[in-house]
Amino acid sequence: MMDSFPGYKLTRQHLRFAHFSWPRIGLLLFIIGSLTLLTACTNPFAAPSQSGTVGADPTLTISPTKAVSPTPAFKPPTITLQVVGSCPSINWDSLMGTHSGVNKVQKVNCSGLVGNGTLQALVNVRYYTSDARLDVYVYSNLSGSPAQLFKLQGLVDGDAQISPTNTVITAEIASNGLPSATPDLFKEYRWNGSTFGQIMFPGFFPDTSYYQALQDQASVNAGRDTWKTSGFPVLNSLALRLCHWSQTSDKTITYDSRTATYIVQVTNLGAGGGGFVATLFRLNGVTTNIFEVMEVTPLDGATSLTLPAAGATLTNPQSVSGVAQGTSNILGHVVLFDETHVAIGDSGAIHSPAASGMVNFTYTLHYQADAHGMQDGVLALFSTTQNNLDLSNQVMMIKVFISY
Repeated sequence: MMDSFPGYKLTRQHLRFAHFSWPRIGLLLFIIGSLTLLTACTNPFAAPSQSGTVGADPTLTISPTKAVSPTPAFKPPTITLQVVGSCPSINWDSLMGTHSGVNKVQKVNCSGLVGNGTLQALVNVRYYTSDARLDVYVYSNLSGSPAQLFKLQGLVDGDAQISPTNTVITAEIASNGLPSATPDLFKEYRWNGSTFGQIMFPGFFPDTSYYQALQDQASVNAGRDTWKTSGFPVLNSLALRLCHWSQTSDKTITYDSRTATYIVQVTNLGAGGGGFVATLFRLNGVTTNIFEVMEVTPLDGATSLTLPAAGATLTNPQSVSGVAQGTSNILGHVVLFDETHVAIGDSGAIHSPAASGMVNFTYTLHYQADAHGMQDGVLALFSTTQNNLDLSNQVMMIKVFISY
């Protein structure tokens, strides 16, 4: 039964058997017809059979292919020279030795940076790279053979400016910090007679650096964040953001005309009570400018950080000592904030050896700085009488340098 074997093929003997015989030809045609029917059921090129309503169009299902987006090619930025101030006519790219397609002088700002009546130039050299790297230089003797006084190199997405007090202020994206699309590391340099040494901005809230403060002031001048020109909103923001106090009351204690500083008492109306006394100043001493907090001391007058001192340079790990009220198992904790008020070090619960009275403590604080060198930071002691780190009642904050 040949129609039982789909793989059956005609051989030469089959063809000879069909030669010159009509009956055999008929038999051959029958066999070929049977094979054709069998082949139509298995041939991948045959039209598929239809089911359902006669005359209905078949439905074709197509699985979409996910398109792969090509990685866009890096487009170098356009760098145009900008000259600010009374700068002499100098071929700045020639002086800096820049190379076409590699880097170019982007900005030159001339001012009296060393304080002796002469003119210096702050020169920004930008690279045609995806990280918008910046090199910064200061040159003197601009009317003769320019001499380099200072340089900083490799500031990622960097910027450098001359401040209103003739210091050099810089911004960049920290190399070891959290991924950031905007600069989050700020430094300031002042001429000390031989070079430009890094200095500390006195304020720490709402800004921890001079660069940030000037940016905030520019925003206020443009009509944004005008609350920063009032002392109480600034302190309420500090209490909420750093102390986690949602309800506070404020009272101005005094204004010191000699130092142009304001002293304000902030009381915590939430669980635990307590509060702090803050010292504030106006940016650049201008009475319409934003407020900056420069000191926070505990309301009880007894809780304190005794080591390190305000203005100290911290090293990792850093020994921290202080005094706090012992009313439960936990005295509180010490936190180190970077320039953007991100906690980069936290002691965790500091336990009390006594259940009452003022208790001395010493703790080794470990922290993780986000860049090499030094940066402005804030060291804070949050003490608690509620045996709960989230319910602080006395606070002390000091400005420090954080070293990496």
